Amino acid sequence: MKEIEIISYGVVKMKKKTDKSKKILEGRDLTFNLEFIRCPSGFDLRNVNGLMRNFQNSLFSNPEINAKLHNTYNKILEFVNQTDKQKIKIAFVCKNGKHRSVAFSERIFEMLAKNTDHNTQIFHYI
Repeated sequence: MKEIEIISYGVVKMKKKTDKSKKILEGRDLTFNLEFIRCPSGFDLRNVNGLMRNFQNSLFSNPEINAKLHNTYNKILEFVNQTDKQKIKIAFVCKNGKHRSVAFSERIFEMLAKNTDHNTQIFHYI
């Protein structure tokens, strides 16, 4: 059983190279940039985040984004199964680190928890 750490963050907050941000970002094995994905319409983004199920459902109701989620999951599984590393760090990044990266990391976490026996943890740097 491997240890998988999933993190989500925003590039805006991590631009300042503090000791904390360096520690968060170091040792990433896989990084998925979600900046190009648009947030679903109909939400006041100041009042929602990627932890909210209605936001997630709306985001992943888009067939292209849902396909991206499943392709990402398959890439992660392939990496996990092929690497000899016992500790794996996977990062999801978007502009502010509150919406898309959080939603993706939450869904990937759920998929890994349901379909594998790896010890998986998730951290959001909102």
